[in-house]
Amino acid sequence: MDIATALSLNGKTVQPDDLTCCPIRLVKEFLHAFAFYESKMAAHVGHFIDDHFLIDCAGDPQQMPFAGRWQGIEGLDQWVRSYFNVLMHPQKDFYKPEFFFRDNTVVAWGQDWAHTPNLPFPPIWVSQKFEFAAGKLVYFENRFDTDSRSRHLARAEA
Repeated sequence: MDIATALSLNGKTVQPDDLTCCPIRLVKEFLHAFAFYESKMAAHVGHFIDDHFLIDCAGDPQQMPFAGRWQGIEGLDQWVRSYFNVLMHPQKDFYKPEFFFRDNTVVAWGQDWAHTPNLPFPPIWVSQKFEFAAGKLVYFENRFDTDSRSRHLARAEA
């Protein structure tokens, strides 16, 4: 607590949990759970998800059921279920992003490969932002080429 207090500067409070948390390790754990546990991932990452956790996924929810805003561990569970209800990962370990880290924010950037079961689709670039506070994941932003993904889903549905 004393170290956290000493490191709190310019109105930014450092919590003791911030000092023992490794955000990049938790992001890797989150991404591993997403790839390997798919729609059941929430049960594997719940221990580091904040009660007020927020997901912001790019796209139009009318075109992509997993687009929009989701809140809490229940929101994470609904988000992954809606994602894997329409998309699949043909190769679980395909996504090997680069990581950029500053303070309690991690950005993962790279190509991921997901498509509908009936229509293969090439990999797309994905940018994901993860924010942590007091050792918990509080925000996840998922950005990608929403136009090509929407067209892919529309072709698969047709």
